Amino acid sequence: MTQSSNATFEKLPAELLQRIASLGPCESTLALAKVSKKVRDACNDRQVYIAVIKNCNGYEGSSWNSVPLTNESPLSSWARYALADSKARQWLDRDFSGEIEAPSHQLSLFRRKFFTWAPQIMAASHPLVELASALQLARLLCEDKMYNDETGDDPVAVAICFALRLLSKKPVDDLMPVPRMDSKGAEIRNVLQTDLLTSPLLELEDSQLINQSGLSFQECWSRAIAGVGFLATLLRETLHTGKVKPEWGGFMHPFPPSELVIPTVQSLGSQCIVDFPLPFTESPKGEIATLHLKRTTDQEFLTNGDWTGIYAMSFSHWESIHFDPPMRDVRFTATPDPAHPRIVEFRAIGWDHIGDFKLDGRMNQATGAIKAQKSYNAPGHQFDWSCLMTPFGIVGSWGAFPWGGWVWLWKIPKSARSFMPTRSIFPPFSVDPVSS
Repeated sequence: MTQSSNATFEKLPAELLQRIASLGPCESTLALAKVSKKVRDACNDRQVYIAVIKNCNGYEGSSWNSVPLTNESPLSSWARYALADSKARQWLDRDFSGEIEAPSHQLSLFRRKFFTWAPQIMAASHPLVELASALQLARLLCEDKMYNDETGDDPVAVAICFALRLLSKKPVDDLMPVPRMDSKGAEIRNVLQTDLLTSPLLELEDSQLINQSGLSFQECWSRAIAGVGFLATLLRETLHTGKVKPEWGGFMHPFPPSELVIPTVQSLGSQCIVDFPLPFTESPKGEIATLHLKRTTDQEFLTNGDWTGIYAMSFSHWESIHFDPPMRDVRFTATPDPAHPRIVEFRAIGWDHIGDFKLDGRMNQATGAIKAQKSYNAPGHQFDWSCLMTPFGIVGSWGAFPWGGWVWLWKIPKSARSFMPTRSIFPPFSVDPVSS
């Protein structure tokens, strides 16, 4: 912009300057604010950034109507979310087909910064949560060096984005259901399924619930959160296709979809549970793993409302993970351990297709680690649980190889409680990811 055109531009009314600033991407708005003091004063208005988001940052697509801010939120917060929305639009406009096959060192800095803003907006139901490439996120989860590279992606942030994508309402066609067996999607899916679901999540010992598995809590958090998305997807595939196999008999027995309402990003309310920092906040690697614990390990969160969930036979069934019918009407009571201030002792009661059960355990509020024992009224039916409290519920493993697998309990959204069925008995079922 020349000096004469700059002078002419500054003569425009502030309202018109604001209108111009709101039509393009946020990066242009921020650059425009550097032209002069008058233009900066016009641009530095939260209504400008609200309009930028409403106009999709100048890109085509669905607008984002659930920004986790109010009209009273600071201007800087609106500017950060507007910039995150712009980055998301650019991300969705990219072609990742080359990056799926590319070596890790060839991936751009653009990707490295993705996880400083993507979890915040995906948890707030940004269109990115239904359109991001699940295959690309899954490929990142398969990179072992993530846990050892301090300058690389935060594995927990990657897992959160992966889980949020799989917990969205839109199918992930590039990864689920099973793609062609000779495709990259099938290879990555099989690696993830084997790595995530065929071994225990962690091993908890002593009264402080210390992890003895040999894995860092960061790795355990990443596995637990990514495992939630995978379990939700396998369940969704099962209920949609009706391809289930009873443990006894030789007939097909479709599991009624009404018997289990699989949670979504919207119903879980992850944005309300996790105290996310503002987008583009540089945080220590792995810190995002514990941002929800202040709320989710609170006794009131645990005891206020009903829980439901599933458990899988996955330790010895990696090619065909078996699920039993869901656990129902799970209700917790909890008391603090007087000897250990950050430890909460709890008991839950509920029922499943085997019968009534109770769940007695302990939870470390500092780490979210949970060690419990599930026991039925029928003698001999006792199973140990080792879990983590995640933003998506209680996730972990039960039993021991080969008789064991993964378990997931989540709070029933208030909107779904009126649709929960009455008590009924159904045979165990399994999903074969190859045939479904």
